[in-house]
Amino acid sequence: MPSKEHHRLTEQMTTLLKAPALPQRTFIEGQTSYQDVFNLTCGLVAALRAQDNPDQPVCLYTEDRGLTAATILVLLVFLTAMNA
Repeated sequence: MPSKEHHRLTEQMTTLLKAPALPQRTFIEGQTSYQDVFNLTCGLVAALRAQDNPDQPVCLYTEDRGLTAATILVLLVFLTAMNA
């Protein structure tokens, strides 16, 4: 049986992944807002879910910090779904 902490973490991740609390806040000065990162996350989740083989590894190489942040959120989306 999952612990209370596990349930709390799952709830926090679910809340976090609904939408950014401050969407217009700057994530990267002059480049990216929190809403931009959230939009990238949604796009990556949709692309990964559309894959023919979900067990196929995915490699992402980027120097874009916004895309890196979005990728971390994507991992949280899938981990939260697996543990739900």
